[in-house]
Amino acid sequence: MANKQDQLDPRLANSRRRARRGRVGARQKFPILSFMRIPNRIFSANGFDFWANKVLLDWESRFPEDVLLRGRKLYKSGVIRSVELKKGFATLITQPREERYFILEWDNEIQIRSSHSTDDLQAFAVAGLYEIEALLAEYTMGFPQRDAHITSEGLPQVTHRRPASTTKLALQLSLIGEGLRLDFASKENVALDHREHLVRLSHLSRKAGFFKCGNGFLLSSPYRIWVFVKQHLPKWKMLFDLTVPESVEKLLRDPEVIRIQLDKVGSGLSVQATFLKKPIDSALQKHLLKAKDEWVLLPGHGIVRLAKEDQQVWQQLEGLDHVPLYLSINTPLERSEELEAWQRSLLDLDGTLLEKEHPLLRPYQIKGVRWIKHLLNHQCGALLADEMGLGKTAQILGVLSEMSLTKPVLLLAPATVVSVWETEAAHFYPTLNLRKWDPTMPLDSGIYVTSYSQARRSAKKLQAVDFQCVILDEAQCIKNPKSKIAQVCCLLKTDGRIALTGTPIENALSDIWSLFHFLMPGLFHQNVKALHEHANRVAFQQKIAPFVLRRTKKEVLRELPEKVEIAVPCFLSEKQQHLYSQWIESGKAVFGNTFEKAKDNRIHFFALLTRLRQIACDPGLVYPDRPIQQSAKWVMLEKLLCEGFQNGHKVLIFSQFLQFLLRLKPAIQKAFPKVDCFELNGKTLHRKVIVDAFQNHRGPCAFLISLKTGGTGITLNTADSVILLDSWWNPFVEQQAIDRAHRIGQKKKVFVYRLIATQTIEDNVYKLQHAKSLLSDAVIGNLSDASLLENHFPAVLQCLRPLQNVL
Repeated sequence: MANKQDQLDPRLANSRRRARRGRVGARQKFPILSFMRIPNRIFSANGFDFWANKVLLDWESRFPEDVLLRGRKLYKSGVIRSVELKKGFATLITQPREERYFILEWDNEIQIRSSHSTDDLQAFAVAGLYEIEALLAEYTMGFPQRDAHITSEGLPQVTHRRPASTTKLALQLSLIGEGLRLDFASKENVALDHREHLVRLSHLSRKAGFFKCGNGFLLSSPYRIWVFVKQHLPKWKMLFDLTVPESVEKLLRDPEVIRIQLDKVGSGLSVQATFLKKPIDSALQKHLLKAKDEWVLLPGHGIVRLAKEDQQVWQQLEGLDHVPLYLSINTPLERSEELEAWQRSLLDLDGTLLEKEHPLLRPYQIKGVRWIKHLLNHQCGALLADEMGLGKTAQILGVLSEMSLTKPVLLLAPATVVSVWETEAAHFYPTLNLRKWDPTMPLDSGIYVTSYSQARRSAKKLQAVDFQCVILDEAQCIKNPKSKIAQVCCLLKTDGRIALTGTPIENALSDIWSLFHFLMPGLFHQNVKALHEHANRVAFQQKIAPFVLRRTKKEVLRELPEKVEIAVPCFLSEKQQHLYSQWIESGKAVFGNTFEKAKDNRIHFFALLTRLRQIACDPGLVYPDRPIQQSAKWVMLEKLLCEGFQNGHKVLIFSQFLQFLLRLKPAIQKAFPKVDCFELNGKTLHRKVIVDAFQNHRGPCAFLISLKTGGTGITLNTADSVILLDSWWNPFVEQQAIDRAHRIGQKKKVFVYRLIATQTIEDNVYKLQHAKSLLSDAVIGNLSDASLLENHFPAVLQCLRPLQNVL
C-alpha cells in the first residue's frame, strides 16, 4: 500500500522508488573533511542556480530561534544522507535506519513536507538549508568533483561543470560603532559570473558570525571580530579581493584590559576607567558601561577587555549621586593609595579616642561608644546588636555626649520606649540636650526623640531636614523593607546612621538585610531572595562583620546571676482535648488531611492556628462561657505561683493574648488574696507609675504583662521569676520579655518557665523557635555558615502537619 504522504505528493513516492532501485543517478561527490560528514548530492544546472540565489538571502530570519537551534543540532548530527536539488524544490533523505523523505519548496515562503507526519518539519527544513548551503559553497570552492549526470524527467544525458570565475570578488572591511562591516567594493563589481563567489561568501560569512545587514554583512560580537581577524582573515585575503583598513589590521594585537580604579575624594568615591594607563573620557566610559560582553569594541581604540564583575560594580556605583567610601570594601576594583589608607584606618579602632569621661558606663559599654564613634568618623553605619539587658541605651547616650552638634540628631523608638530615653538621659548624662519631639517643634542643633508612628505621620517634614545622625532604637521595627516606616527611615537625609536591636534576625536573613539597607545604602546590591544561596550568605556575613557589634551577657557580665530556663509540660484536660480535636478536624475539612490547601487560603489558615493556640491556653478565649478551671495552663500556673509566693518571689507573667491575662487576674486574686497583682497592657495609661510601683514593692507579687506592650523598653530587674504562658513564633520576642528581669542590676538567679501544651501545635512552635535561634547565632553570633534559613509559611505549616497521627 502506498504511503499516505506519498499520495499527497508524488515526488516523495518517486524519491522512495529511486532509492529502492538504487538508481538515484550519478552523484556529485566530494572528499570527506575531517570535521564533517558530507551526504550524497544530486543537482541539475537549473537546480544549482535556483538554490544558489535562494541561500544568498537572509533565510535564517524566517525561522524562530528555537527552531534554528533544533535544526542546527540535526544538521550537526549528520541525519541527512542525501540531497537532490531541482528548480523549485529539493529532496532530502535521512539515514537508512530511520529512512524518511522530505520535499523542501521555496516560492515566496519556505515549505516542507514529509513522509512521516510526526517529524519536526521546521527543524528539518533548517537542517536541509544548511546542507544545501554547504553543498553550494563547497562546489564553488573548487573541491575535486565528478561530472554530474542529469537523468530526471527523461532528458538526454549531458555532462555539466560550472565555469569558474577568473576574477575575485572585491570586498571591503570597515570598523563602525556597531561592529565590523563587510561590503561589496562596488555594485558594478558584482557580475553574473561572481555567483559562485557570492555563494562562497554567504557560507563563509555565516560561518564567521556575520549576518545580513542592508546590502552588506555585519559582525557585531567584539570577541568574534577578534577571532575573525586572527583566524579567518588570512584565508579571506586569498579568496577575495579584500580591502582591509589599518584600524582592522590593528585588531590582530591581543586586546588591552580596561582598568577601573576607585579614589577617595572628600567623603566619597570617584570612579575612573583607564586604558593604557591613561584616563578614558566620559563619552567612552558611557560606551563601556553599556557593553553587554567582556569584549568591547571601543571606537578609536579597537577591541578591549573589561571584566564583567568590574563592569557590574562600576555600573552600580555610577548610578549613585554620592558614592560613599564604604562601597569600596570587598570590591574587585583597584584602589588608590589614599583609599587603601582609609581602609586600613577603618580597621584600626585604636585610632579613635574618647573626649570625655564616662564614669557611669562599664568597660564594655565604653568600648561600644568608641566603636560607634569610630565608624561614624569613617562615614559608616553601626549596628549595635548587644544582647538585651546590656545597656545599649546608655552606650548611645555616651556617643551623643561625644558629638559636637552642628545639626539636629533624630532618635526613633517605639512609642512605649520614648519616655525611657528621657529618663535614661537624665540619669546618665543630665546635661545632654535630649527632648521629646512633636511636629510643632523646629528642628535645630539638638537631640530629638520621637516614635516610629509619629515619624511615619510626619514623613515629609522629617525628610526635608538634613540631620547629623539618625538613630533607630528597636530597629527590628523596619525589618520589612516594604513597610511604610522602613521606607520613611531610609529616605531620611543624614551624615550618620546607627541602629540598635538585641534581635537583628527574628525570622530570616532578610531582617538584617533591611537594617543595612538603612545603615549603609548600596552595600548589598543583590535582592533579599539572593541571600538564600549559600555563597551569597557567606559573602553577606563577611561584609557586615566590621559594622556589627554583638556581646552576650555571659561574655561581659560575669557577675550577672545565671538564668535557668525550664519547659513545663501542660496536659490538656479532657474537655480541652475534645475542643482542640474538633478544631483540627474542621481544619482538615477545609485544607485537606495534610493541610495541603493551606497555601491557597493563608488568611483562614492562620486564623485556624490562632484558634488552636487559644484553646491550648484557655478554652474560654474561644468559648467565653467556659470557666478558667478548664485551662490546663491555669492549673499549672496556680501551682507555680503557690510555690513561688511561699518563697517570696516576684513573678512576671507574659502572654500575647490580652483576654487570657484579663481572665487570669481575678483568678489569681481569688487564689492569693494577700498577694498584690500588677497589670500592664496597651490600655495602661500611667506605664511608668505601674513599673516603679512593682520595682519598689517588697515581698512576693505578680505582674501580668502583655507580650507586645511590656516586652521591650522597661526594666523589671527586681523580679526573679518569669512565666511565659504561650509560645510565640518568634523566640526573640520571648527573649526580650525574659530580659526585662535578667539584665544589669539583677542580684538573684532568674528562673524562666515556659508553659507548653503537650500534643498540640505548641510542641512544634517550640521546635521552630530553636531553628530560628540557630540562624541568628550563626549570622550574628559568630558569623559562620547559616544553614537554617526557614521560609516562614512552610515552617509554620510543618508545625501543624505532625499532629495528624496524634489526634
